[in-house]
Amino acid sequence: MDSIAPWGFFKPGRLAGLFLATTGSLPRTYLGKRIFFGLRGVSRLFLGSSPLDVVRLGAKLRIHASGNVCEGRILFNEAYFDLEERHFLQGVLPRDAVFVDAGANIGGYSFSVAQSRLDAIVLAIEAHPDLFARLTFNVSQNPGLRMRAFHCALAAQDGEVDLFCNEANAGENSIKIESAGGRARKVAARTLLSVLQESGVRRVDALKIDIEGAEDSVLGAFFDAAERALHPTCILIEKSFHRWDYDLFGLLARMGYREVRAFRNNVALMRARDSG
Repeated sequence: MDSIAPWGFFKPGRLAGLFLATTGSLPRTYLGKRIFFGLRGVSRLFLGSSPLDVVRLGAKLRIHASGNVCEGRILFNEAYFDLEERHFLQGVLPRDAVFVDAGANIGGYSFSVAQSRLDAIVLAIEAHPDLFARLTFNVSQNPGLRMRAFHCALAAQDGEVDLFCNEANAGENSIKIESAGGRARKVAARTLLSVLQESGVRRVDALKIDIEGAEDSVLGAFFDAAERALHPTCILIEKSFHRWDYDLFGLLARMGYREVRAFRNNVALMRARDSG
């Protein structure tokens, strides 16, 4: 029913709307955060697992209140969803940008870029079948955006992999970390280069990659095989040092990248102009 009913079917009721208006207006101060997290907890108990149709990040989105931290942040107050990182990307992306969202979840970063840069091409990659279904529904409700969704896990080679699913937080599924959650699900695996080649893009202006510890294997294979023209100008990557099998930042430095901005959970790197 979630992905079949047209957008607007799950419009928030009066009480839900009041909760959302309250949490959405809270400032990101110490007190504001304490109130926000308290009201969010109460709201989740009230809303349960039902989806809500709302406008967030400038797009028509169907969002679930519980079971996915990413969705919850976007729903209750989008400023709590990587605001600094999103503003950074909007500042560095050129006209007609190509943006790749690896580990797209329901498309938070993808919609943020696509709505702020209507001329941008956005490639959203998501492995989890349920999240991919939500992502594609949201894409379908915003036909004016140049977005394309790919259903696969990124890996060092094409094939099939086990995706270990976190039942408590759907955004923490991993092909690398068995403790990510409960049961494993077989999903298609593709290399980043394979996805880019299918998409037909000739360059990547920014890559956001958050794939729960598999960033090292995916980027290592990519830089081994991809021509320099496809090396992203900017990489926004989750800080997963403890999960990587080698010094990924060392590799990126050798490929011509330097750190330009550190965030709470992510790092932004830019490629030097003369590196390709």
